[in-house]
Amino acid sequence: MRPFTPMPGIDSNGLTAQVWITARNQIIIAYPGTFGGQDVILKPAEVVTQIISDIRTYLNKTPTPLETDALTFANSVISAARCEGYSTADLFVTGHSLGGILAEYVASQTDLGGISFEATGLPLTDWRGIGTNFVSIVTFGDPVGNFASDVDAEWPLGPPYGASGGGLPHYGHLVMIGRPSDQDALVQTASKWDNVLLRGAVLAELVALLLEYHLPGTQAHDLGVGLKPFGKLDELGKQDGTVLDVATSTIPELVETSDRIRTVKK
Repeated sequence: MRPFTPMPGIDSNGLTAQVWITARNQIIIAYPGTFGGQDVILKPAEVVTQIISDIRTYLNKTPTPLETDALTFANSVISAARCEGYSTADLFVTGHSLGGILAEYVASQTDLGGISFEATGLPLTDWRGIGTNFVSIVTFGDPVGNFASDVDAEWPLGPPYGASGGGLPHYGHLVMIGRPSDQDALVQTASKWDNVLLRGAVLAELVALLLEYHLPGTQAHDLGVGLKPFGKLDELGKQDGTVLDVATSTIPELVETSDRIRTVKK
């Protein structure tokens, strides 16, 4: 891949994004997560606390200023790409964790295709597109990705599950990866959150789950994807889940996968 020269990226006012041109001459707008792998290792409790805060912010106020900035930047890329002869069919958005939420939101407003990793659900009232060419990938057991109404996780901290998707579903097509049984620990941990006396222990357990299931290395393993040339920190996480071999799949092929497993429960 090579940078998209007219608008290679942005790092301003809290928003960071990069824009790449792939070997297939497609443009990808990539939004990074709230924290990098090193932060998760060195400051795990801070990471979990921030993620819980982020989730509550997104539930109580949408769109957030960061989502608005991400959309503004994406629209600028779309305009620049059109001047270079690209159509919106050639543009995609992606991101992990908070970056995945931003990718979901931008796609929901522009109807761009793309993939989010370990994002929370997105308020249905925010959607303008229908996500026919967008896939939300979530790992069983991840505290962040499972915070949604279209995952039957029985998680008290999360929104109520709805058989038809509920009010906070993932945008586009949901693909659950890993082992369904890994959801059990998340459900058991979250069920203790309302007990203030156990809050510290619950936070520690959520940190452990985050380290096991939220890091990019776990998703890479479960999708049959190699992370090289990324750093060793990106290869951390639990890597013994069931592999969904889609490393070379197109988004439409991933959509077909989601149609087969969207209703999988623990």
